[in-house]
Amino acid sequence: MENLKVDDLREICRKKRYKGFSKYKKSELIEFIRRMIEMEVKAKETGMGTETVTETTPESKPTNHTERLGRTVEYYLAKIYLNEGVDAIFKEELVDLRLIERDAPLFEKMKSHYPYLMYIGNKDHKYDFKYIDIDHHSETKYVSVKTNFNGNKVCPQVIGQTTLKKFVEYFKMDLAPELTSPFNPKDPALIAAIKSYIVDHIGTLLKEYLKLTLHCDLIYYYKDKQKKKSYIRIIRCGNLDHTTFDPSQIGFSHLEKKKEWNESTTVYYTVNGAKLSIGEFQVHNHRNNIKFRWNMVKLLEALPFPSVMIVHD
Repeated sequence: MENLKVDDLREICRKKRYKGFSKYKKSELIEFIRRMIEMEVKAKETGMGTETVTETTPESKPTNHTERLGRTVEYYLAKIYLNEGVDAIFKEELVDLRLIERDAPLFEKMKSHYPYLMYIGNKDHKYDFKYIDIDHHSETKYVSVKTNFNGNKVCPQVIGQTTLKKFVEYFKMDLAPELTSPFNPKDPALIAAIKSYIVDHIGTLLKEYLKLTLHCDLIYYYKDKQKKKSYIRIIRCGNLDHTTFDPSQIGFSHLEKKKEWNESTTVYYTVNGAKLSIGEFQVHNHRNNIKFRWNMVKLLEALPFPSVMIVHD
């Protein structure tokens, strides 16, 4: 390829439907094409390159802008990486590309960090995409996508928003028999017991929520429509086995105010004297629902994982 002209190299990229190469110089184009071809070969060897995204379970209609934004970003990523079959999964009413049309350059920049992604979000509740890491023994690795619309709250996968019974079962809570036979999610005694468990075991819960949020690379897309600000942050957390939260540095807003926990309470974590509001619990008194959401900006202040910020030029 060294004998080819820049225009010839770009034509190769166009014919192979690569994206994100328009500003590359000749040496960068050659390296880009080589890596993409190597990626394609590895993908075919593992069967990833011949996969077509197939519909498994019907998608429910998003109920708010945040949900619609999340579906739209997943769809857009699957499309720019030329995944086949995604149109059968993401029905028209699930997606609104107008939400992200001005941020297309951000996603193109992101492709320098992930030359290829395969959508698997319809098959796996833990991961959204997978890829082959040719720099690390051609391992198959995974990516999760989180989005925010005018806010910084992110719900962990799997158990971040669930029923009270599933919460009790997941964390293997040892409750008195009278609270579980029968299981009544509107029982004030049961709700009080769950809230007490959260306060007493907050270090364990936060570590588990962290694993369910940063169990793989995280592509975090933030959009503030009012301030006309948006960015993508790629967070690479690595092994979380030794990442812990010091219980002595964790606080709750309802305890600090010396009030009863009604439905929501903020979780604080103190780092070097600074009290950071890293998350929030919501336990509804009249709905069978328990939710935990991270404040991603504050969480990444408390635990500064390696990350890459992608912004507009």
